[in-house]
Amino acid sequence: MIFGIRVISLKNDRLTWPTVIFREGALRFVTYIVWGLYIICAFTPKKQGIADLLESTAVVHEGYLKLDGKWR
Repeated sequence: MIFGIRVISLKNDRLTWPTVIFREGALRFVTYIVWGLYIICAFTPKKQGIADLLESTAVVHEGYLKLDGKWR
């Protein structure tokens, strides 16, 4: 919130608790162990990490526009 960013779901309008727990718990743990997985962010179009790709989430700035029901 301080930096004006938030995590959104690319499938639903709202994140569910299981999605958040899996993304922040299990997948972050794996990413901390294997640091090389962070390099994936540089090559994905939406700059998504492995946790974002597996859970269909993305980190966006609050100032982005939501057009036609999709974040841009």
